[in-house]
Amino acid sequence: MITVTLVLNCKCSGQLTQAISLIEMIMKRKRITELGQLRRGWIMSLCNTLVYRDLMLRSEALRKAFAAWDILDGLGKGTVEFMFRKENGEVRFAKGTLCRGIDRGFDSYQGGRKDTARRDNSNTDGIYTFWDLEKHGFRTFKARNLLVNENYDNYKVKDYEQLSTGGCQ
Repeated sequence: MITVTLVLNCKCSGQLTQAISLIEMIMKRKRITELGQLRRGWIMSLCNTLVYRDLMLRSEALRKAFAAWDILDGLGKGTVEFMFRKENGEVRFAKGTLCRGIDRGFDSYQGGRKDTARRDNSNTDGIYTFWDLEKHGFRTFKARNLLVNENYDNYKVKDYEQLSTGGCQ
């Protein structure tokens, strides 16, 4: 935890503005650091799940955990194209989002789960939900089934601001 103590003995507004800017910069760095720690913790937790539960090599598990983070982050910002292996062995190319305003089906979706179980993308079990832009419905993928190569170039994240429809809501 970072504690900042400033004694403001300013005779002009310029010095006060500089002091406020310094405080804002320190707070911004602290938020970035906290986000970095959250990201590292989430990735390592998923990595350990893949290593110990699914008996995966740590290097492969780390690759898949990083890819899962990038894909989930991208789903919240725009559209993501990625590949994964389905349970029946078929390779599936998916294009998905979790942003309103990209697909009318997602915007007008009124349904809910019929069972009482609730799933969100904050878990580290490795099962994640997204809106499939081609099938026009919710789908899930498992982190262990992601197809990721060493260059991380077989999935693409397109920020919503790059699309013609506006900003993610």
